[in-house]
Amino acid sequence: MSELLKKFKLLPATLINTNFVKGNPDSNYEKYLLEFVNASPFFLEKSKGQVYSAPESEHCGQCDCISEHYTLDFKMIVSPTMAQAKNLFTQSICQPCAGVTMYGDAKIKPSDKGYRPIEATVLHTWFRELSVDELYHISLSDNFSIPAYKDIKSILGAINKPKNIICMLPYEYVCEEQDDIESKKKEVIKTISADYRSLADYRMRVQPEFDNYVVFVFEKNLFILQFNKSSAAVVDIIPITKSKIFCQLRSAAKAF
Repeated sequence: MSELLKKFKLLPATLINTNFVKGNPDSNYEKYLLEFVNASPFFLEKSKGQVYSAPESEHCGQCDCISEHYTLDFKMIVSPTMAQAKNLFTQSICQPCAGVTMYGDAKIKPSDKGYRPIEATVLHTWFRELSVDELYHISLSDNFSIPAYKDIKSILGAINKPKNIICMLPYEYVCEEQDDIESKKKEVIKTISADYRSLADYRMRVQPEFDNYVVFVFEKNLFILQFNKSSAAVVDIIPITKSKIFCQLRSAAKAF
């Protein structure tokens, strides 16, 4: 794992775990990603200027983001064990009405009887080391001697669909050296491109006809990377202020 990616901050549970903020119907990463897509000139060109909408229902496997000319599905690339840890050990939040935010205890605290830590899988550290052939083997297996492989198989199953997919990375990077943002931006893009290359290659092996995007937050912007067979390129950069829902959920976590 690169030294740079060690400096990434995991996004708060409010931005990762669906329905984490009780009483808030917008507590869902699919909703803020839809706002980002509709703020993206790149994706609006794909839809020929048509605004994307969410499906009325996903019971039949509809895409999360629909226009007449282009559709997308959203996937949060966080391991089930990491999502569980964020859900159980993060201070609870409730927004019973507009303008009111209440905070409570986490579902489980170290002082609780029966408390035990969760060994959470940090996915990018595995994706960097595993080849596309190894990922393909994991996707077909059911008996794992390495616990992390169960988490990896869950993610592979989530992206193994005949759809154009946006993979949301659950990280934010803030550049400490403000006079060196451009070089750090290039380093971040290079690092993420390398860490998720095998995952993108797996996607292109199982669903070669569909587009693959990875998005992440850097310096108050959402970066959109498109992975092709031999490269990954930034196709758009969207200020996080373009998503009201993202900013509200991010702000709700600042009391932590």
